[in-house]
Parts: sequence; structure tokens; C-alpha cells
Amino acid sequence: MWLAIPIVFTAAVAGVIVAGAWLVDMITRPGFHVVLSSSVFGAAAAVTIATSGRVSWGARWQRRWLRWSYPVAVLAVGLGIDGLSLPTAVAAGVGVPAVAALAVVCWRHRQAADSDTATEASPVERPVTAGPPVGGSAVEGSGAEGSGAEGSGAENPASGRAAAGNAAAPIAAGR
Repeated sequence: MWLAIPIVFTAAVAGVIVAGAWLVDMITRPGFHVVLSSSVFGAAAAVTIATSGRVSWGARWQRRWLRWSYPVAVLAVGLGIDGLSLPTAVAAGVGVPAVAALAVVCWRHRQAADSDTATEASPVERPVTAGPPVGGSAVEGSGAEGSGAEGSGAENPASGRAAAGNAAAPIAAGR
């Protein structure tokens, strides 16, 4: 899938150019072609490098060599075919489905990220441990106010006094 990123990105750029030309009514002009410059391929190489950190590489050599050589090759090809002119029908036929495919992939990725976030944010019960009350004083008998120990009903086994009032509340999993 990662190897397809620069190809799909470049095709999507062609589709966006066609859509923009259609909006400003340039497509009806005779001889209109979509021209892909080397900057499009440079952006495709940059997106490929940016996403390479999320790839599950099978071997160490792949991470080391393929991760960097493939985007450089994409850039080199882009420099070699700078100014590539595509007929409007070809650019639309390849570009519009590429934009749709990228939209679906982004939507699915967003849904997966949202479900992962919801799972991580759910409260997790943790055992109450002995120790000083949260926000209170660690010194017994100091009379520090705001210890939260009053009226909780929980007993701190280490000191024999009531534990912090919020110690039994669920704690969200923090990462």
C-alpha cells in the first residue's frame, strides 16, 4: 500500500486540477491539457517520506534502504518527466477515482483513530494503594487542610486514617 502513495497522490493532483479547471470553465477550451510539473512529484516524494514511519517493515534493510531510496526515485522520475502533459479525459479518468480513493482511506483512518481514542479514554478501575492522600500532606498529624480525607469512609492501612476522598474514583488510562 505504501508503494502506491506517490502514484495515487500524483493522480489525485491531476484530478483536482481537472476539477478546478471544470469549475472555472477551462476544460471547454480546445487543447486544454493537465500539466504535471516536478513540484507535484516532489510533493509526492515528501508525502511518501512522511508516511514511511508508519509502515510495518518486514526487515531492517527495508526500513533503511527502501524507506529513503523509493521517495528519492520518485523525485528523480518527476525531475525527468517535468512538464508531463495529460489529456483532460485521461487526467479525469485517473484523477477523480484517486481523489475518491484518498477520501475513503482518510475517512477509514479517521474512524479507526476515533475508535482507538474512545477505547483509551474509557475509565479503568485501579486498585487503591497506600500512601499520602492526593493533594494533602505526607506528614501525619500536620493538620493540613484540603487533604480530602474527611468523610470518605476508606481507611488507609499504612496510617490508620481515612484515605483521600477521590482515591476510589476511576482513573482514566493515561499514556
